Amino acid sequence: MSFSSEVKQELCRVPLSRKCCAQAECYGVLLYCNTFSPREIRVITESDPFAQRLPQLLDAVQQGLYE
Repeated sequence: MSFSSEVKQELCRVPLSRKCCAQAECYGVLLYCNTFSPREIRVITESDPFAQRLPQLLDAVQQGLYE
């Protein structure tokens, strides 16, 4: 397993508990994703933990669950 894969797995184990942290993480994802426009967001990843975390992250930010 590569170093970057290990780091992604470790970061995905951190629980989403604060809105500000979820927003910051989401912002970082959107900065480096494949496509980000008003019509489409496309993130390409080989990391299963990250692929599973992404919908949870977007929901948390969109719904403001951690206010």
